[in-house]
Amino acid sequence: MAYSVISLRDLMEKIGESSCDELFADFLCPLNDDIEYFLKHKAIEFQKLARKASK
Repeated sequence: MAYSVISLRDLMEKIGESSCDELFADFLCPLNDDIEYFLKHKAIEFQKLARKASK
């Protein structure tokens, strides 16, 4: 199985924030609930803050 690394910034630019939210809603990580929670509830906000800080 191959994996690809995709930047959240790039993903948000290509498909939009609401589509990212929909995509992440289906994400499950039974081995680490913190990762699942972060992706579903915090990742987009952190990316938006990082974008503002870099301007």
